[in-house]
Amino acid sequence: MKSLFIHYIRRLVLKANLSWVLGFLIFWSILSMLLINVYKPSNFREYALYISLGYSSTTLIALSTFAIGIAFAIFFNAQALPFMFKFSKLTPLKYIIAFYSANLLDAEIISIFSILVFIILTKLNGNVVLPSNPGLLIVGIFFEGLFLISIAILIELFSLIKIKMLQYSLFLLYIPMFIAIASYFLYTVYPYSNPILDYANPFLSSMLLTVYSYYGHSLPISARDYNSTLSIPYLFLGILPWVLVLTVVDILLLRKIYLRQAEEQRMF
Repeated sequence: MKSLFIHYIRRLVLKANLSWVLGFLIFWSILSMLLINVYKPSNFREYALYISLGYSSTTLIALSTFAIGIAFAIFFNAQALPFMFKFSKLTPLKYIIAFYSANLLDAEIISIFSILVFIILTKLNGNVVLPSNPGLLIVGIFFEGLFLISIAILIELFSLIKIKMLQYSLFLLYIPMFIAIASYFLYTVYPYSNPILDYANPFLSSMLLTVYSYYGHSLPISARDYNSTLSIPYLFLGILPWVLVLTVVDILLLRKIYLRQAEEQRMF
């Protein structure tokens, strides 16, 4: 498993997918700053909240885009996986752990790059906003990355097993990114007061965890409603079950791959 992990590290760090994601992240960061300047927050604390939201949503969207690229690693490995599971010591669980580990390292790299971009942009804007709790931020990105990677693996494995779904797999892989964008605008634009919308939506839960880590203050239920605050433990509970369930499902689906499916997918 160690050699598999090292292989993924080399491949992911050097591949064009990561460079493309970082470029995409810069675009969304600049767009977020433009939206913040149009809104014109009334005080520094509100400004810091919107900067934190901009950082968190940009990182979430970038990781969603990154997950699209890494899902294709499953496609390219599909032909070898049935043999490796049967004739080597590699198991679906070990494969998932190695796959998660390598990709989560890149997720943290993307997060650090996003922090640097927002520090530069806020400095140019005249008011620098730094992360309040870097340790918790690393944990938040860890869960966010796990969630998005597990979804991408699920979609690709489902397309592999259900051959007729292959032609829709690329579109399906973009759905998490669209949901992430919609979740950001839901929180910032729509003035709702029911916290269930934040806790039940894993995209919002993961995004708000990183917002809290960057912002350092209590979070409102929605950006337009400051009458009540969110519970951080509940945000963790909003994302953790999804990660566990999706990981178990991914492992079970990996066990269902066999050579004929891999060949049919390539021919399709």
